[in-house]
Amino acid sequence: MKSFFVREVEIGTQVFEQSVHFIAESDLIRSYIVDITERKLTEAALNDSERRFRAIFNQTFQFSGLLKPNGILLEANQTALEFGGLHLENVINCPLWETRWWTNSTETQSRLQNAVLEAAKGKFVRYEVDVLGAKDKVTTIDFSLKPVRDELGVVVLLIFEGRDISYHKQVEADLQQAHSELELRVQQRTAELKQSNEQLRSEIGERERAETALQSSVATNRALINAMPDWMFRINRDGIFVNYKDALNTKFPLPTEDFLGQSLERIFCQDTAQPFFDCIQAAFTTKEMQLLEYQLESESNLCFFEARIVVSAENEVMAVIRDITDRKRAEDDIRTALTKERELNELKSRFVAMTSHEFRTPLATILSSAELLEHYGHKWDDTRKLKHLKQIQQSVEHMTGLLNDVLLLGKAESGNLAFKTHPHAPNRFLQRSSRRAADYYEYS
Repeated sequence: MKSFFVREVEIGTQVFEQSVHFIAESDLIRSYIVDITERKLTEAALNDSERRFRAIFNQTFQFSGLLKPNGILLEANQTALEFGGLHLENVINCPLWETRWWTNSTETQSRLQNAVLEAAKGKFVRYEVDVLGAKDKVTTIDFSLKPVRDELGVVVLLIFEGRDISYHKQVEADLQQAHSELELRVQQRTAELKQSNEQLRSEIGERERAETALQSSVATNRALINAMPDWMFRINRDGIFVNYKDALNTKFPLPTEDFLGQSLERIFCQDTAQPFFDCIQAAFTTKEMQLLEYQLESESNLCFFEARIVVSAENEVMAVIRDITDRKRAEDDIRTALTKERELNELKSRFVAMTSHEFRTPLATILSSAELLEHYGHKWDDTRKLKHLKQIQQSVEHMTGLLNDVLLLGKAESGNLAFKTHPHAPNRFLQRSSRRAADYYEYS
């Protein structure tokens, strides 16, 4: 039978501790009652604080724990234990450098021992280290040792913390590799550009000076753009007019001035709007300038315009429009002149062919009469000889007339032929023309 026991008694909000003593010699019972309400509240607060600390300590994503100043492990949080695949009883009261985390190399263990010695002297130690986890997984952590002092300033505990920075180290390594590759590419590209610059230096000297002069002032560039005799329109990918720059003293290249915010279909007729829209889409697809010519009726006159379409933004094109009516008319005039020139050349060709044919006939007559006089002249009388000589003379006169016609054509082409009028008898002109025609048919 027990002669002594202690119990706690709650009365309302108060807690009392009752101790009961049995005194066998005197067969008496002595009882003491002490109010322990404050002590119980303090114990409850301490237990609650410890539970909160333990919850935070074990749930943090960092490796953390407590060491004695000599490096003996007193506590390790759940994150560190799960990383190493360990239980607290496997590592408690062991030197930290002998635990699994630090056994990946002797150099790692030696460095940790030196760090513990420095921290035990009151220094804060921090460095990056590779530690060993479960399934021999090596992870880089940002490791630190922080000393904890008592009221007298003596180091009584060491707090260690480790933050997983393996991902950041991998990112740094990738960035470094990318940086190295980029530097190599930059060097290669620089060498290529240097070589290209050396090759083009002599060719672009004048162009650089001109570009430098143009770029010397933004105001100058803007003035030059404003002075261009062209309209400039910003049109988005859907064919909506966004903005424009007008050109002075030129015909408006759109049927209406109320066009901003409107689509191509609302401004142009279908025959013009659809090709315009197709050119815009082609510019976005090919990234090349598109050229379009279209026509508009203006004051009962047909006007021609040329649109040069280029991509100027992610979803916009710039359409530079110029009035080419005068150029189209000049082209028509040139085509007409070329047609007339072609007809004149054909006429000249026919004339040369006809003249060549006419030259053969009198030449044949001259040759024939000369041969007859050469071979038979000593046998003929003067009348017969005179006949052949007259044929030769007529043939020469006919050829002279043909040559004069050719010379006349040459003077007309060179512009040296002056037109002069003078009186002429129609009868004599008709008689001479009849004789020349008779001579032509006679020698033909």
